[in-house]
Amino acid sequence: DRTALKASGVSFGEKELERLLDKSLSASAKILSDCEKNGIRVILRTSREFPKRLLEIADCPVLLYAKGMPLSVDDEPVISVVGTRKASVHGIGAAKKISAEIAASGGVLCSGLARGIDTVAMESALSRNGKVLGVLGNGLDIAYPAENRNLMKQIEISGTLLSEYPPKTRPDRINFPKRNR
Repeated sequence: DRTALKASGVSFGEKELERLLDKSLSASAKILSDCEKNGIRVILRTSREFPKRLLEIADCPVLLYAKGMPLSVDDEPVISVVGTRKASVHGIGAAKKISAEIAASGGVLCSGLARGIDTVAMESALSRNGKVLGVLGNGLDIAYPAENRNLMKQIEISGTLLSEYPPKTRPDRINFPKRNR
């Protein structure tokens, strides 16, 4: 209760206190409803689909949201290809070549779907029928960047999209460092 929270010795602002005292599950119910409407799976830490490697980091997500194919990344080599948004011709060529080789060798290509190298890498792996994992810094119901909407649809068909952010979470610069970990 309010008295116990104030007596805890932790300094809470009034808004924080109100959020901590709110026992309603209506926000959670809304998130689950949005997930259902958008074909998003909720993956708990105890699920076989939850990447075990994430359990090894200090700030492991409590849960993940996923769209697309279930992907067992613990049993496969996962290689991230990421880079600048304003890629050079050489950088684009290198990303295409590396990503095609990852796909051809049976590895899982992981990227953040940003403009530039990330996008080129995903497109190259998909063109070789490779396994792909796109990790987003926003809700899976939002295409960001917008020009990657079709790429996200392709990944949903033959790969996996993951996020630790619930539906309707806008892409915000503070989300991307967490996504990158």
